Amino acid sequence: MSRRTVFLALAVAALAGLVSWRVLRRPALSDEERIRALFEDAARAAEEKRVGDVVEPVSERFHGGGLDRRGVKQLVAFHALRGEWVAAAISGARIRVREDGA
Repeated sequence: MSRRTVFLALAVAALAGLVSWRVLRRPALSDEERIRALFEDAARAAEEKRVGDVVEPVSERFHGGGLDRRGVKQLVAFHALRGEWVAAAISGARIRVREDGA
């Protein structure tokens, strides 16, 4: 094995170790932060017209704004397939975490 190959292998191993160490040191996300991340992921999926990914985190028990989970999927698909969406943003979201839900 050449010196270059050994050096590259050691460099990759050191980089992987550093990344792992930084990830493990990161504090766990709070429930609110995890929910906000779900909103952000759904907005990104909507912009990319990935309808299934938009509604994936929506609970089967969801009912809001006159829609259920299926209705949300239909609404997102309708707008995404018409090509009307340019961007999606989360604005003014208030998250309250309770024992049985948020």
